[in-house]
Amino acid sequence: MLELSTISPGLVNPSLLKAGMFKKNVYLTPPAYEFTSLGKIPVGALEFSLFNEVQEPLLLKKLLKLELAAKHALYKNAPDKSIFN
Repeated sequence: MLELSTISPGLVNPSLLKAGMFKKNVYLTPPAYEFTSLGKIPVGALEFSLFNEVQEPLLLKKLLKLELAAKHALYKNAPDKSIFN
């Protein structure tokens, strides 16, 4: 397993921080950033079992969005039956 050390604040991209790839560890002196479980995925440092724990909720969220978009599209493209009554 790849051992990851802390990351200098100057190297942390704000968009990656916002995406949840890093977290600030205020207990270090000086405070520094560390990879989150999500941030460890691109560098291959997350154990497979933890990978599944991180990915499953993300995949379920994406599935829900796709299902809602499909229902919305069906509703939006359905003929208006009220004009025939």
